[in-house]
Amino acid sequence: MIKIYKIPSDKLGEVKKVIENPDVATNKWARNGYTLRDAKTLGFDDNASYLYVKGTEEFFKENEEQVISIEGVEEIKGEEYEKVKEKIEEEQSGAAAGIGAIFG
Repeated sequence: MIKIYKIPSDKLGEVKKVIENPDVATNKWARNGYTLRDAKTLGFDDNASYLYVKGTEEFFKENEEQVISIEGVEEIKGEEYEKVKEKIEEEQSGAAAGIGAIFG
């Protein structure tokens, strides 16, 4: 399951406190993994960032509230979700191909 959250720029610090918590024992975001990208680097005009997370339904049930409880943070859906997902996955596959070329 993949979910993407839109984070207003002024709330990015609060979200980072959750997802970048140095206590790895309790930080399930760090153990699960995620991608955080500025909207402008993905080609969007929004003054926001996107948090792309691939996880189990159980992961989201246990941890999603930590980020969506921050005012202004929202899970995106529909056309915006598809566009952002495509851009991030394109970037990820491009990076993987680049690593393959270096070590291949």
